[in-house]
Amino acid sequence: MAVRREGRGWTAEFHEDGRTGRRICQRGFPTREAARRYEADFIALRQFTGRPLDERLSHLVLIWYEQHGRSLKAHRRVLLLILAVVERLGDPVLAEFDAQAWERYRAERITVVSARRMLCERARLARMFTDLLSSGTWVGINPFAAGDVPRGKGGGLGTRIHRRFSEMGGVDLELDNLRTGLHRLRRQLKG
Repeated sequence: MAVRREGRGWTAEFHEDGRTGRRICQRGFPTREAARRYEADFIALRQFTGRPLDERLSHLVLIWYEQHGRSLKAHRRVLLLILAVVERLGDPVLAEFDAQAWERYRAERITVVSARRMLCERARLARMFTDLLSSGTWVGINPFAAGDVPRGKGGGLGTRIHRRFSEMGGVDLELDNLRTGLHRLRRQLKG
């Protein structure tokens, strides 16, 4: 565990798990304190999450695939699509991947693809983080947890039912009436 000066910057050099662990050498810190803080943050995050500070998003995708992704019907296709998104993101370090990083990617990518494609890419990554959080594999934060995945045009069944009734003479059902009607319909189908 050493912090030393190299040229104009500072270098943090240490081992992850004592002598037997992986050697970490990070260069280019502006101050000695910044290098020490990096070392302390690295070790603290490693103990808290069980994952190193410099772990890449692609590694987390492969962990998700081994634990959850294989059970999907089109698991190979989904894995390739998520890995393609990660590659376009530049395979960021997990500690630096947040909602702002996604929004920067989205702003660039939306000029090339449709909004629907962007929503699908976001939904896949959000689902991956949700699965890993629920299983306890990932202890960090979900960068997509701030807002729900918005639906595209003509979203769910409720939206289509509401639109259909509105087209039929402006009938506007309240949510409670719709739930009651669906409940009655389910009872009729069961019995």
